[in-house]
Amino acid sequence: MKKDPSVNSRSSMFHRVLPLILGPVIILALLFAGYLLLYASAPRSAYTFELGGEIETKPSYYLDAGPLALLLSSSDFSEVDTGRPGVYPMKIHYLWMDFGYDIAIADTVPPEIILQDTPLYFVQGTELQPYDLIENVIDADPDVETIFNTDLMEKSSLSCEFTGTYCAWIIATDSSGNSSRCSVDYVVDLPPEFGEVRDFYYAIGCGESILDHVSAYDLTDGDLSDKVNISADIRSITEPAEMELTLSVTDSCGFTARENVWVHIDTPEGIQELIGNRDISRSTDCILGGINIYDNGVFRDQGIEETLLDVTPTVVDIRINERNGSITTGSGFIAQITNGLIYIITNEHVVNKNQECDICFYTGDHATGKVVGVDDDYDVAVIKVALSSLPDSYEELISTVHIDMTYWDSLNDDPIELGLEKMGRDGTIEHYTYGTLVRKIQNFAYFIPHLQTEMALTLHRGDSGSAVFDAQGRLIGMAFAYSVSPERDWAVPLNEIVSAYEDITGNTLYTY
Repeated sequence: MKKDPSVNSRSSMFHRVLPLILGPVIILALLFAGYLLLYASAPRSAYTFELGGEIETKPSYYLDAGPLALLLSSSDFSEVDTGRPGVYPMKIHYLWMDFGYDIAIADTVPPEIILQDTPLYFVQGTELQPYDLIENVIDADPDVETIFNTDLMEKSSLSCEFTGTYCAWIIATDSSGNSSRCSVDYVVDLPPEFGEVRDFYYAIGCGESILDHVSAYDLTDGDLSDKVNISADIRSITEPAEMELTLSVTDSCGFTARENVWVHIDTPEGIQELIGNRDISRSTDCILGGINIYDNGVFRDQGIEETLLDVTPTVVDIRINERNGSITTGSGFIAQITNGLIYIITNEHVVNKNQECDICFYTGDHATGKVVGVDDDYDVAVIKVALSSLPDSYEELISTVHIDMTYWDSLNDDPIELGLEKMGRDGTIEHYTYGTLVRKIQNFAYFIPHLQTEMALTLHRGDSGSAVFDAQGRLIGMAFAYSVSPERDWAVPLNEIVSAYEDITGNTLYTY
């Protein structure tokens, strides 16, 4: 079979034309593919993001571009501050081209105010700032202003001028103008206060707690004395010491008051020596465990007239209604205050076998005294008065006479200054009597066989039972008799007074 020559001719032509057609097509296809891969354009020039939220940084978010173009692109956010509202420039670099954008950081969310746990308490006089009443303000904008809105006025602070319960409005506003507001209740109060805090003088082994002698008060809570704490418990200390301790008390508002106090620790005898020398006093110091905290003490560098004024809290007036209707008057002095009782020494002939008498103290207060017993040999009697029969504050006013047996034992017959005072029924002093010591021990013809103390003192009627003091306030004796011709004045000697008192009462007087 013969082939058709025309067929070969057409096939040859096709093979010659095909490359001519495919070449341009392939080139066009390659060009189009390159365009698709490298093409890039910016459909928008401005974008907005919420302050505090995520900001898109991928170029694909900002470019309409092919994948190769995106791979060859880089973004520049160096001028964008994502922490503050505003419009910032941003660029995307692609080959030789830069695409510019405006990036807006917008704040549309108001601040969130976080409240504190209530109730809130503040001390009177405090200047309050908004953050004193709230815990925090949460907002993406760091520039948030908080301010009080009170009485239709904006204030940066509030003054706690008066105690009471109050409500404050607080507004928080960010730099974009978004704002939130809230109300907060709070209480203005005073911190607790201590009562008078005095230095403590503490006798070793007395066992008392300092806290039993400290008081505290609060306007809201009332008495807080049982809430007081102390920085150290001194009851176990066995050696003399001196230290500063801190008292503290906290009220229900959480306010704490503190007070420093000095504590001087010594033996009971050491404490008593300070009392006797008038280095300390129960009126200015708190004395715990003192043997006799009521001791009037010894006075220095003053005359007998001034001393007699100072010993007035130790003397009393005594009046007895006799069975026959007559009235016996005399004087006495306070020897001891213990176990709720005041013990008074006078003459036996003043009480004159009576069991009760009326006692007048220098304050003008009266009380019934009961005779404890007498010593006929030395004309000594002891009367007791219940402290409960006198005003509550009376224990702070009276004192006991100062008895210095060491001084008495050293006395000779030198004419030292002596004096006594006679109290009237209203607590005022009727008269003073001054003189000197004649003989410490002398026979008194009318009171044999006992020895007495002779004085040149000019005793008066009614002076019986009066305490005789020297110029330093030390008890020397007790007036009991005088003679007119010759004129002589007599007192029960101090040693016999002490002995008779202890025999009658069974109590032991502290003597120096």
